[in-house]
Amino acid sequence: MVTTGYEQALGHLLARPGPVAVLEIGAGPPRPPSPGLPAGRLQGLILEATREGLSVARQDMAAQPDLTCLHRTIAATEGERQLWRFPPRLLAAGHLPRPIGEMLVSDRAVLVAAARRLCGEGPDVLSGLIEAVAVPAGPMEPLLYRQDLARIDLLRLRGAPALEALDRLNPEIIVLEAMEPEAMALAAPLLIRAGYRLDTVAHGAIGHRQGPQRPGAAELRPLAEMAERMLRGACAEDGLLLLRHLVALDPSDDTCRRRLVEAATQAGHLLEALSHVPRGEALPRPLLDAVVASFNAARVAGRLDEAERYAAALAAARPGNAAVLDLALSCNLALGQRGRALRFARELVTVAPDHLPAQAALLEQHVARGDRAGELASRLRLALTATGALHPLRRLHEIHKSLSLILQTPMTPADRRSLGTLVDAARATDTEALPAELRHWARHYRLLSLAAEPALLAQDSPPPLSRPGFCDAKGKRVALAHIRRRPAVRTAEIVFLVAADAAYVRLYGRAYVASVLRHCDVPCVVVLHVIGGGAGMPELGLDDPRILFSADGFEAGKVACIGHDSDGPRAIPVAHLQSIRFTLGAEILAALGRPVIISDIDLLLQSGLRDMLEQHAGADVVLNRNAGSDSFGSHLTANLAMIAPTPAGAAFLGDLRRYLERALAGPHVTRWIDQCGLQMCWQAHLASATTRFGWFDTASDINNVMYRSYAPNPFRFLSLYHGFDMASLPEAMRG
Repeated sequence: MVTTGYEQALGHLLARPGPVAVLEIGAGPPRPPSPGLPAGRLQGLILEATREGLSVARQDMAAQPDLTCLHRTIAATEGERQLWRFPPRLLAAGHLPRPIGEMLVSDRAVLVAAARRLCGEGPDVLSGLIEAVAVPAGPMEPLLYRQDLARIDLLRLRGAPALEALDRLNPEIIVLEAMEPEAMALAAPLLIRAGYRLDTVAHGAIGHRQGPQRPGAAELRPLAEMAERMLRGACAEDGLLLLRHLVALDPSDDTCRRRLVEAATQAGHLLEALSHVPRGEALPRPLLDAVVASFNAARVAGRLDEAERYAAALAAARPGNAAVLDLALSCNLALGQRGRALRFARELVTVAPDHLPAQAALLEQHVARGDRAGELASRLRLALTATGALHPLRRLHEIHKSLSLILQTPMTPADRRSLGTLVDAARATDTEALPAELRHWARHYRLLSLAAEPALLAQDSPPPLSRPGFCDAKGKRVALAHIRRRPAVRTAEIVFLVAADAAYVRLYGRAYVASVLRHCDVPCVVVLHVIGGGAGMPELGLDDPRILFSADGFEAGKVACIGHDSDGPRAIPVAHLQSIRFTLGAEILAALGRPVIISDIDLLLQSGLRDMLEQHAGADVVLNRNAGSDSFGSHLTANLAMIAPTPAGAAFLGDLRRYLERALAGPHVTRWIDQCGLQMCWQAHLASATTRFGWFDTASDINNVMYRSYAPNPFRFLSLYHGFDMASLPEAMRG
């Protein structure tokens, strides 16, 4: 297998610790893939002159979050640059050889000559097909500055137009690829003159930078004296130029550096002067005053890019100065220069850990990179800042996001401590003084966060939400203790349990029960609990010994606890109505001794479930995880759960019942308390390591995407969700 120069160079650089800074300029064929790159090791910039090349680059570098890919090429001024190529369809159809079909050049004559060579003595049918390609273009230096590429380890150039970058950069390794012989002949002397050793490799060349031969101090002393005479005489500019060369030849000569700082300040080259102040020395007062004045003038005039350069240079000269770093960060955030902003944010949090804009900038990077540990650390900083430092809504949002991250995976002791601290912080955050549109969202996050209170899982027994009475499909009362003796129950292998108020039962009950009885391929029993049905049961017109009804005396109008969502308080006690099925689950599980499927009533069984029962035969609890949301309160979905009649299954339902009854006994609660309870109980049982969990397949068992109306679908259980158009159901599915 042939190893390209690019692969050789990367292998050499990746063998060292730390990130590798890469600049790649593509103006030729689409870049070949780079297999096997370690994730997160590359940083820098890839410029592609074609959209095809850009697409390949982004796909190839998806695991390198610090590598930016842009559709762009290099030019002296900002604008568009016109390049030339043959239409890609000619190459795809086999009408052109690959090297010529992939050429992208700045001079159309190059392609015309190639066309004539291909056509030989016959008519030139290709030149007329050459097409222009407009590519966004601009100077290299501002682009590198915005991306904060202070150094480049590897420069990769593909195609002749990229050669213009050679004399502006000083990378450790240069790789040339996909260039015509004429272009390679032009590049070779440029590289050699710049101090590179050039080796020919497969498909191009590779240049390694060689260290210069530096003169000794004795040889430089006369030149320093000459520079001083020039500065004092009429040749100050020449003296300054000579000082620059002397410092480049011997960067350790602090005496020469101080003189360069003084001369550059007097000449008005303030950024240069700042860059040469010897490390650890205070800034000369004339230089500091001039830089501050120039920064203020640029900022007042709205020249933020100029102000940023002064702030950045000052931050480099005064490391660890929080005030200066804050100026540099704010300028870069205002300019949208995310790469540079992140550098200053990282420096800032080392000296000012609670600096909010810096933490917010780092948080954005952690989220983009999928760095959950970094994201949690930044969110905790924001969530737990001093009272008044952060808007209450933002604080509660960060508290909830932090809790969500903690509660998604098994908790460590540190996570448990953070959990308690976050719940306390949410409880202490006042939402009542906010305007209504903000107050609703703030309460929403606050109540979700309070639902993570570990004390809600205490083992004492709060008052029950519901005391059910049971009857069969004909309305005959049945004692729960006697239900197990009924023939349908004795032979049942699975129990379906739903609970809803009379209105929901009338809307969905018949379709739900009919779908279960029609499609369930194992003996089953359906328990339909009518919340508040003690005052009168709705008539469904279903008569089947497998159906059991239950009802209670729940009175919605007497509920004091108010349920809240992001748009405000609920007019009816939705949280209670959603939770009662789970509080009944433990009683049903114990009485019938069969696995219980607890679900929403607005759900239809569309196919058998014997295979699903066999798949989860070893599980105590099977839950529905919503991979589309990592938020506490929606990560586990309450529309479907299956509990086995095992000690661990019974313990899970018992804990969930106590959690819900305790949470719903308070004055306010999130309407999503049932889903919060599922996640809190899952966490509690993960810690005990005695409960075996399974997960429904959201590609086939249950849908976590909403259907507004019926459409063919692959799901075993079709969840209809609120607002589903029942009239769209096929007649056979309406019961």
